[in-house]
Amino acid sequence: MGALSASNKVAARRRVSRVSPASIVPPARIGFVGLGRMGHPMARNLARAGYRIVAHDADRDALGRACDATGAEAPGELKAAAERCEAVITMLPDGEAVRSVLMGPGDCLLAGFSRGSVLIDMSSSSPVGTRELGARLAERGVAMLDAPVSGGVRKAADATLSIWWAGMRRLSRAAGRFSGPWASRFSSRARSAPGTP
Repeated sequence: MGALSASNKVAARRRVSRVSPASIVPPARIGFVGLGRMGHPMARNLARAGYRIVAHDADRDALGRACDATGAEAPGELKAAAERCEAVITMLPDGEAVRSVLMGPGDCLLAGFSRGSVLIDMSSSSPVGTRELGARLAERGVAMLDAPVSGGVRKAADATLSIWWAGMRRLSRAAGRFSGPWASRFSSRARSAPGTP
């Protein structure tokens, strides 16, 4: 899938026009998929900031530790997690893992997202793959923020990560507020519609 045409960019903007940054402030429910060495402390810091966590991880031990640390709900299915949340964060090893939890096959986030939902991908994903996924989500009225992080496990634990935000203009403007539980430094770059460069 290549870049969106001009007409498709306009259509994408219309499909996600109901997305509001106001929906992702405490005590919003935030889905968190990927609760390993980076994801666990990040989810814990979100919970400390007043967000209600809905957790998912294929590793039951990692999921259990995260639920103990955050008081998270764990519905067991990606679809159910997406249905309960204003936004879902993915913190996974690579873009293929993100695509799998988002699109399937089988249980997936896309099956549970409603129009106006927000996906925040903080994984180590390729820019091309992220734009393709953003375009697919825009077709369903779901906004995507690309938010890779730098700093490692220690900085994830003490909330001093660096975060680079890119995505829909109104959401990227809210990046500073949403960075607070995680980061000592952030930058943001708006795109006219999810999935576009």
